[in-house]
Amino acid sequence: MSLNVFYDGLNDFCQKFLVIGSPTQSNDPAQFVRQREGVAGTLFESFLLFDTVSLKVHGENLPLAVLLSLMGDKAVIELAESGSLRFVLWTPMVGHIVDDVPGIDPLTFGNLSSTAHSDPEESLALGLSRYTKKLDRSNRRALIRKLRDTYIIPDAQLAAEVVGISKSAYESGRLKGYGLDPSEIAYREIPLKKRETLSKCAGSLLEYKFAMSNNMTSYSNRDFYEFLNQSCGRLASVETRLSGYTTLARLENIPDLKQLYAKIDQPFAKMSELRKKRTSRKFREWLSHAPHDAVAPEELSKHYLDALMQPVGVLQTTTGKLAKSIAMTAIGAGIGIAVESPLAGALLGGLASIASVGADFGLDIVDQFLLDGITKGWTPRVFFDEVRTLE
Repeated sequence: MSLNVFYDGLNDFCQKFLVIGSPTQSNDPAQFVRQREGVAGTLFESFLLFDTVSLKVHGENLPLAVLLSLMGDKAVIELAESGSLRFVLWTPMVGHIVDDVPGIDPLTFGNLSSTAHSDPEESLALGLSRYTKKLDRSNRRALIRKLRDTYIIPDAQLAAEVVGISKSAYESGRLKGYGLDPSEIAYREIPLKKRETLSKCAGSLLEYKFAMSNNMTSYSNRDFYEFLNQSCGRLASVETRLSGYTTLARLENIPDLKQLYAKIDQPFAKMSELRKKRTSRKFREWLSHAPHDAVAPEELSKHYLDALMQPVGVLQTTTGKLAKSIAMTAIGAGIGIAVESPLAGALLGGLASIASVGADFGLDIVDQFLLDGITKGWTPRVFFDEVRTLE
């Protein structure tokens, strides 16, 4: 099961620091560096764990300029040609009426129609004009030709549909948690201050509706899940996959991918090479089918251990099965999965502290059959071994 993640964080960063006159504009250099590193770490993580990353673009493709500065044109083209990178040219918009006119719909909607917002080639050309490394005309045109087909443009009816959904959510009482109570005031009588809140809800719904319509999951906040019940599983899959990976990284006693990004040289060059490997493709597929239960995170750990045991070999012997039994019992007891536990990662990371919770016999078996990886064939641990080489 492939997973396409919709990410608006890079676009938000560009609007905040690269667009003069933007409502969110900031000139704070410390904030710029901090948020740039945060966005870069998220991109590094996303390209390793998700099959496709779709980046929101508002008009001129400033996210492309940032991507090129982070990883270079070769890596960007490889990601695009493999279907791993796409751009969403964001045209729909919702807002609210600022005048107190009784009886009219408090929300308004439309679609941006300038050339930059409707023509992928113009969007790309404008974005490349902001790239600090000057490209000659032939290279710029070649890059535009390779990237223009990666664009997605939302349906023209999307904004109107979302206004209807927002009205329904208000009138059914689903927005009471945001101070929008239909029993206190009718939809068409909502005062200006509360219209602003309603408009923010509608803006989030706009991205959710787009993601659902295009079989994507989303990094966006999930404040509105209570009235988008059907989308919970799909949209929550970003969080569950990331937290699931972190759980397994802890078991393997290695940093999560964002931490790793900050520690290594040329992270995107290494990411690009690792992502292309069969090991990474198989791991993404395995992770997409793994159990991700926030209530019972130990299920993922058990699933991981079970995958390590699957290859036919010594683990199918009586001793190997005993090792599996001991390992599963340990994970069921919480060993290696508590975030702050001094034993976190001990079970698979080989830390000596595990001896304090079991007999030497148990430690020997775990070391021999789990830690040393005496298995045949592919297991998800092969991916973690590859990640270790990046450090």
